[in-house]
Amino acid sequence: MTPLYDCIDHILEHVFSNPPVPAAEAEVTFSYEGYRITVKQDGSAVFRKQGVGESSLGD
Repeated sequence: MTPLYDCIDHILEHVFSNPPVPAAEAEVTFSYEGYRITVKQDGSAVFRKQGVGESSLGD
C-alpha cells in the first residue's frame, strides 16, 4: 500500500484544522487501494478491506 500520508494528510489537516465541537463527531470516509477508511475527529482511524464487487461509493 502506498503511504497514505503523502496522499491524504494535507486534506485531513485542512478539514480538521478548525474542527467543530466534539459533539459533532465529524468524520471523513474514503476508499483507498481496496480499503474503506474512516478518520474521526479525535484522530482515530478505521480501515475496512473492501470485498470483491463491493462498491466504494456510500455505505
